[in-house]
Amino acid sequence: MLPSQTTSRLAPSAVRGPVSQHQLPEPSEMGECETNRALRYLAERLEHPLRVGIVLGSGLGGLVDLMNVRQVFPYREIPGWPEATALGHAGNLVVGDLAGIPVAALQGRLHLYEGHSREAATRPIAVLSQLGVSGWVISNAAGGLNPLFRRGDLMVLDGHLDLSMKVGRARVETVGIEERNSERGTRADGGGLDAPWHARGGCYDASWIERFMATARQQDVVVHRGCYAMVSGPTYETRAEYRAFRKFGADAVGMSTVPEVLRARQEGARVLGISVITNEAKPDAPIQNDADDVIAAAHDAEAGLKRLLISWLQSLSPELAAL
Repeated sequence: MLPSQTTSRLAPSAVRGPVSQHQLPEPSEMGECETNRALRYLAERLEHPLRVGIVLGSGLGGLVDLMNVRQVFPYREIPGWPEATALGHAGNLVVGDLAGIPVAALQGRLHLYEGHSREAATRPIAVLSQLGVSGWVISNAAGGLNPLFRRGDLMVLDGHLDLSMKVGRARVETVGIEERNSERGTRADGGGLDAPWHARGGCYDASWIERFMATARQQDVVVHRGCYAMVSGPTYETRAEYRAFRKFGADAVGMSTVPEVLRARQEGARVLGISVITNEAKPDAPIQNDADDVIAAAHDAEAGLKRLLISWLQSLSPELAAL
């Protein structure tokens, strides 16, 4: 985010553990930049280093039950941190250890359909990346477009389609200079969220995907690989849209994830994307779904995902320790 006066931005370097005061810009230099406000607040309070960030999708917040929780920061208490309002999203930043790995879990994601700009919706990714997170697991609840997918299956993302039609990338002029400029000047190289850039190696880490798939085979958990299509929501898709998305090459569809993946990659972090298939999108035999159905299905699949993530993290422990 580009504030109304010149600021000193922290580059997304591998800051490990609590950030000392000398590493932060002085308040007079920071202006009112929301990202820096959140960054300063957490840097002054974090008691342990961070390695991996996890975004918990709809109905998947129970993963924190497996963590050795050290600190909990409600979103509403973090300056400059947007609040989560969607059903099934608690709105807490939970810091602790999972499988012996220092983890920051976002228990509640921010969607564009809640009225957030793309910058605001992905601000937690940027802040935590600058505080040491160098790898992200980004999960979501999604509708299964691929006819082979069944309710409760998991899909690891190896590509995506952004069909959100740029929702969240522009704000009306009345919201002020800070929000008007929220899509510019957010990257360490001076580029904005929409500036041209290239994610070397793609958005989704190939070695992490292969390790996750291998872990799934060992754990006898059904995991597919596929392409995720993002729409802006909040309405569910029509039968015609299901058909069109499938022709585009999408295997699952949801209302999140892509902005967070792009922000994480722009911050230099590695990414693993996971969809929990919460319903089967059949255009010729449509099933009516609502948010409660999605959350219930995600809860049903949560046990398998928890087991997989624990085993996957344990297999990556030496690699993650070196990040």
